[in-house]
Amino acid sequence: MNYNLFSKYQLSSSLAKVTSVVKTSVLATGVMIGVSTVTPAHAVSFTLDEFTGTDAQVNVTLEDQATDTVRFTLEVDPTNTGNIGDITGLFFNVADDNLIGDFTLTPLRANPGPNDFDFLLDQSGSTTDRNNDVANNVNLNGGGTQRDFELGIQIGNSGGLQGGRDDFQSITFDLTASGFDLNDLISQNFGVRLQSVGPDREGSSKLEGLVSSGGEGGNGDMESTPEPSTILGLSLLGGAFAGLRRQKNN
Repeated sequence: MNYNLFSKYQLSSSLAKVTSVVKTSVLATGVMIGVSTVTPAHAVSFTLDEFTGTDAQVNVTLEDQATDTVRFTLEVDPTNTGNIGDITGLFFNVADDNLIGDFTLTPLRANPGPNDFDFLLDQSGSTTDRNNDVANNVNLNGGGTQRDFELGIQIGNSGGLQGGRDDFQSITFDLTASGFDLNDLISQNFGVRLQSVGPDREGSSKLEGLVSSGGEGGNGDMESTPEPSTILGLSLLGGAFAGLRRQKNN
């Protein structure tokens, strides 16, 4: 017997069966494949440390959402410092200056507190030009330098905890502008202002850092998630081989 010929026949037969099963699976899920054209989602996470004031750390996560939208999540992290605080201001720059003036902000969550929260968005291009600036006690001046950012967001009402209504230790919001995505925030400076910091809630902190695609200490790790169509394709392939195995056993 020609074993090479037999092996080739077996391989050809197996491939034919796999193709048949894949075709059947594709036909059964064709609608799903047709709508699974979402581009890969991206996120970057990094930690900001204080440059002046009470020891504090804030973890920041930025995630691409729908077209033109990036989701911001800020959370005070007491793990290394033992200190909590009230997030009162966020400051940052963007790579594309043409976006400035076109942003809209949608509050999503605040903890503790209501899902919606008051804010003031300064997108004049400078947080020190006295044009729609955040409150004086929310700025990032300090450490001998007056820090200037292209965008500033005052979170809640400045001036203390407002009877507990503005003690935001984590917040989440969406920022939207035509053509805006996570790439506009990579390699940009970020800053956060905390008030009511520490166990006695009497301290204040100003934090800053640089967003990049890798590293630690104010740098972020870029992560990618597979496209839904890729996941579906792998599932189909796995299903095809499972079907082939069942046929062989039968």
